Amino acid sequence: MTPTVSQITAAVAHAFDVCPANITGPSRQRPFAYPRFAVCALSHEAGHSMPAIGARLGNRDHTSILHGIRRVAQISALDGDYAETIARLRKQFLRGPSITERILHKIRSAQ
Repeated sequence: MTPTVSQITAAVAHAFDVCPANITGPSRQRPFAYPRFAVCALSHEAGHSMPAIGARLGNRDHTSILHGIRRVAQISALDGDYAETIARLRKQFLRGPSITERILHKIRSAQ
């Protein structure tokens, strides 16, 4: 069964110790933006469309969701704790390695 964007948002909020309303809110501060990026990536990997994710995350445009998906890979490459949290959430909701995990593996093995 595919998790809903709301279920993913709740799990991400718990993992990052923030309120779900802060994830869907307008703030661009790092403590809320990084979890929001995680919701974007995990929801997209779960099969939700970018417009549908945007609608659930405070009526954001699909390009904002795309930015969030890309930022997860960038942040994960630099922050091991963030990468571990994303991997743990991914295992909770999804099966198999994601594109982000495969890219990170290539980046780390090239270093």
